[in-house]
Amino acid sequence: MSATGESGTDPRRLRLLVGLLVVLALVALWTNRGLLLPGGGAGTAIGDDVAGLDARLKMLSSLPELPIDRPAVESAFLGKRNLFDFTSSPEALAAEAARRRQQEQLAQQRQQQLAQAAERRREELSRRQADATPRKPPPPEFRYRYLAYFRKMSNDGEFIAVLQKQGSRGPEQVIVGVGETIEDRFVVRDINEDEIVIGYTDPRYEDQTKAVRIVESATSSPSRRRRR
Repeated sequence: MSATGESGTDPRRLRLLVGLLVVLALVALWTNRGLLLPGGGAGTAIGDDVAGLDARLKMLSSLPELPIDRPAVESAFLGKRNLFDFTSSPEALAAEAARRRQQEQLAQQRQQQLAQAAERRREELSRRQADATPRKPPPPEFRYRYLAYFRKMSNDGEFIAVLQKQGSRGPEQVIVGVGETIEDRFVVRDINEDEIVIGYTDPRYEDQTKAVRIVESATSSPSRRRRR
């Protein structure tokens, strides 16, 4: 019988058993390192952080992608705004131009209304002033006819006029010279062979005159025109 058989132990088997025990001990130590080492919860915390990181990565992967590059302007893109494009869209520019045109039209209409209102106020003020100003009545009517004339003996260049009041029942003649008054309302300004010029004693009509021509029958009779 051999020595190995006598002792009852095999060195190879013994080495295998020792190695297996060492491996099991290392596995046990690695599995329970949180219990054996100080701060034993570190392994669990690292596991939790890894799990949370995985959850956040999954959540981020589920979010829609943001367009980084500006897409081509197509019918599907019209009316949409790129978050990274700070220029105004054609629709916004058109709306702004329409708004400005509307504001300009409203401003022009407002100016026209103000101008029309100012014109109406001026007309109303003029009308009120005209109504407030007392209207001057017309001058008195001169109801005399110029019948004839003759020259004064003392002055060959000065005439005397023969007048007849219109509407009188009988002959009512008046003989007047230049500067004389008639009925305290009229004053003789001038006398010549064709007409007599009458003024007014009322100061309101001092700048007005009336010319009365000689009657035609008197012009055809030299005896009536020239009395000496």
